[in-house]
Amino acid sequence: MTVYNNINGPKSIRFAIHKYAQNISKLNIASAFFSADKEIIEISKRGIHINLIVRLGEGTRVDALKNVYHRNNINVRYYTGDKFHPKLYIFGDRKALVGSANATNSGINSNAEIAVTIDQDNEDFDELVSTFARYWDAAVPLTDEILKKVAVVCENNPSKNASLDKQIEDRIGKTHPPSDIIYSKKAKNGPQTYIDDYERSYQEFKTAYDKIHSVYTEYGKRKADAITLPLGIEIDQFWNFIRENLTSGESYNEEPIRAGDDLEAFTRSIIDKWVTAEFPYIDTVKRNFHLISQNLASEETVKLLNMETLFDSLWVCHAFQESMRYIGTREVAKQEFVKDMNEERLKQLINYLLFDTKDRFTLRMANCIFGKYKVDFLGRNTIQELLGWVNKEGIPICNQRTMRALRYLGAIENVK
Repeated sequence: MTVYNNINGPKSIRFAIHKYAQNISKLNIASAFFSADKEIIEISKRGIHINLIVRLGEGTRVDALKNVYHRNNINVRYYTGDKFHPKLYIFGDRKALVGSANATNSGINSNAEIAVTIDQDNEDFDELVSTFARYWDAAVPLTDEILKKVAVVCENNPSKNASLDKQIEDRIGKTHPPSDIIYSKKAKNGPQTYIDDYERSYQEFKTAYDKIHSVYTEYGKRKADAITLPLGIEIDQFWNFIRENLTSGESYNEEPIRAGDDLEAFTRSIIDKWVTAEFPYIDTVKRNFHLISQNLASEETVKLLNMETLFDSLWVCHAFQESMRYIGTREVAKQEFVKDMNEERLKQLINYLLFDTKDRFTLRMANCIFGKYKVDFLGRNTIQELLGWVNKEGIPICNQRTMRALRYLGAIENVK
């Protein structure tokens, strides 16, 4: 997490917005007030698609909306009244910025504001993305007609007895965000637009993974025998070896992007180091694989498990351990998990994710991350890793460690 507060240039919220709007394809902004049209246009010129949600009323300038509204890669939707009040910026599928700063010139440059970053591997990131998507689905698309009506109200301001917000609402109609966007984490269905985005993003990972999997297969040597450990689980530990031994901090981003023979040769050189290195944790991995495969072998098996055993099974996932660290020790985390988790919902999620193969696996993951199967404690990386541990569809484990190792090899572009 990084804190921005407008005290100086590198700590300004404007600096953060431009910093994180690099090497992404989409920027989502939900802001009650809007006037920072020049900043948004500058970012859009990089080819980034921008979805902007604002509140029409005092604090949002009509001329600023006009400047961004007709640009091909900027879509604008709106609410009215005083219920819509977020200050949220989501940079692709990598990072979110949330705090007190509206997308106004003073909000991102000079006001005394606070904003903090939420990284993709924080389970709250997906909650923010899902919330934005629900804001977007419920908001009204901006039109020329609406802009003209708002402009007339702002210019004439006919009533001195009502606020500008109320006058605009009276002129164009009431549009408030549904209350379940704010208060319910368990929406019945995930927003389709975001599920589509997720599936596209995952496919980019899978394409890069398949290249490395092919090199690893052709290499012909294994760290463990195939009977006790599937190749996909062994490759997951290959990522672990890279992160623990060959990179530090964000040094993986300093490696060049590689392709073709260059990528294959470099990957083979790293596999050389891996297969000959001491890595005693591989025995623990074998035991973990046996445990999780046995406990989550079928729908019937899952239904018979108690909450303590379910926790032990999920603890095999590195991402789940990371997400529970803020609670305390393993035993403390288990107590909180057993106390707070709805057993029926958890079992529904696990059985849908692992065994309901009538849906494609990317859709199953998306529905568990943002949609009707979502539960607390299980974020994006835990869902992706869990399916990777227990499946017969050749689906790899995917978490932040995976992405950083792929970036080190040069198979994907920068990872935050």
